[in-house]
Amino acid sequence: MKDWMKSKAILLVVVVAAFIAGWLLSPSGNDHGEANGEPAASEASGETTWTCSMHPQVRQPDPGSCPICGMDLIPLTDDDEPDTGDLPQLRLSERAVALMNIRTVPVRRHEARAELRLPGRIEADETRLSVVPAWFSGRVDQLTANYTGTHVAKGDPVMEIYSPELFGSQEEYLQALRNYERRGDETSQFLLEGAREKLQLLGLSEDQIDEIERSGQPTTHLTFSSPASGFVLERQVTAGQYVQTGTPLYTLAELSQVWVELEAFESELELLRVGQPVAIGLTAFPGETFDGEIAFIDPEVNRQKRSARVRVNLANEHFRLKPGMLAVGTVTARVDDSGEAMDEDGGTDPLVVPATAPLFTGKRSLVYVRTEDADRPTFEARQVTLGRRMGEVYPVKDGLAEGDLVVVNGQFKIDSELQIRGRPSMMAPEGGDAPGHDHGDTAGQTHDGGAAAAEEDPREDPQRQDFADDVDVEFAAELEPLIDGYLGITEGLAADDLEAAADGLKKLHDQLLAIGQHRMSGDAHVAWMETYEEIHDVTHKMVDPASIENFRAHLQALTRLIESVHVNFGAGLLPVLNRTYCPMVDGDQIGTWLQRGDTVRNPYFGSSMLSCGDIFGQLGNHEAH
Repeated sequence: MKDWMKSKAILLVVVVAAFIAGWLLSPSGNDHGEANGEPAASEASGETTWTCSMHPQVRQPDPGSCPICGMDLIPLTDDDEPDTGDLPQLRLSERAVALMNIRTVPVRRHEARAELRLPGRIEADETRLSVVPAWFSGRVDQLTANYTGTHVAKGDPVMEIYSPELFGSQEEYLQALRNYERRGDETSQFLLEGAREKLQLLGLSEDQIDEIERSGQPTTHLTFSSPASGFVLERQVTAGQYVQTGTPLYTLAELSQVWVELEAFESELELLRVGQPVAIGLTAFPGETFDGEIAFIDPEVNRQKRSARVRVNLANEHFRLKPGMLAVGTVTARVDDSGEAMDEDGGTDPLVVPATAPLFTGKRSLVYVRTEDADRPTFEARQVTLGRRMGEVYPVKDGLAEGDLVVVNGQFKIDSELQIRGRPSMMAPEGGDAPGHDHGDTAGQTHDGGAAAAEEDPREDPQRQDFADDVDVEFAAELEPLIDGYLGITEGLAADDLEAAADGLKKLHDQLLAIGQHRMSGDAHVAWMETYEEIHDVTHKMVDPASIENFRAHLQALTRLIESVHVNFGAGLLPVLNRTYCPMVDGDQIGTWLQRGDTVRNPYFGSSMLSCGDIFGQLGNHEAH
């Protein structure tokens, strides 16, 4: 019995040892035997080729990592070849879909909201302005309201005036009064009433006429009282000046209510309507908002600015809001399926796709859609027409139906796979040999880079504002150290040198503080103030904590801000810089940066992939230097 037990134990050890040896000697290990219930292709059979989704030129017979970027290789087998047809289409196994981390979401109807920030300023309410004219000719001998900005109430004395015309009218009234007292008939009463009315029409109050009547003597100087309440916006007379009947004396503004006049670009007008709520923020009262609603939208667009006035009426308690104050109005617009603004409780929500779904190339917008009727996962490209970005979604105007499954992660991998197969794709619409993404020596190369791309593509050209041509050259000259500081950051990151990057950031931040917020006026001031705050916030985020990883995490946001500064505030004086990008930052996202010189030096990866990138454009004007 003991011998049998001993033999059984030995047999069990041998079986376990054989199993472990087989597992260790397996070329694919325990991770490659099966995936989603499908057997992996045998490497020994030579049926599987492994490639990189971002570097199609890499082909290996064994799994592993890309020698260029370190990403996991994906299988390319004869079984995965795409169908033939007019649309770019790719058929994959479930295992390949999992390895490529492709994720889809259905197209659905959902509310779409956009937040618009409209610059503007406080203005006096035009319906509450009044001009005080001279009601008779004469000489101004004394001014009571003698400076602009003073407040007067209705009936308050504002000046003393000598008027021969008024003196004669008083004499005429006293004569009519004495005649009526003597005769007391209807004719004398009629003449008296006419003479009294004449004095009233010349601006005399009942009390002033009664005083003339009691004294029995005409007055040589009359105290003139304000016929309205308000602040003196303009004083058109001075003491000693002669005026004629109708001469403007004062312009008064009743400021218990003011206008906020905002500017909306013509592309934003379809999202605005009368009655929409607006939150008004003022430079004078940081952190405080004033609630109002749109009362008027100008029916005409300014031909130079390409914008229209949008008016909000605000109550002005204690006269805190003063004409001329800079303001920013924030409007949250909800759109219907036609793309127009709608009420909160009305209209039909549009079809939307997540902002991560579309790919933009030139004027085309593409999405990849998974077709459910295929026997295996099949992805095809669809050209779509999209509305303006609304937060984290795009409204769909054409090209998709409700329920379609759109790819929101892995689009670039699908596109690269189509390039590998020689099929039409976003980057190679005609198919054939794919241009790939060269991560070797890219000196001298330039690419389109999607100048007309949508706003989520960082390669989009920075928007040039209307005020850019009017920026003062002295202000623009102070921006060059700011640009130098930014370049110090990117060059330090490319060299994996945190200290150098931090020095560049300090130079940028110090110059930002030296320039300050209050160096511009009008629209340029509002834009610079916002840009100043955004750069200030990003620079603080980069050093909390101060690590290369954190610097790189915020580099894209800083780059877009520096591009806007270069285009809108540089006045053509800043150095010409190359716009450069790499499509694999944070997995498969596009990262851009500005650099000097034509040799690509990638700040997002440093020495691990220093030459990974392409130059796709420039900022600046060679002729200006």
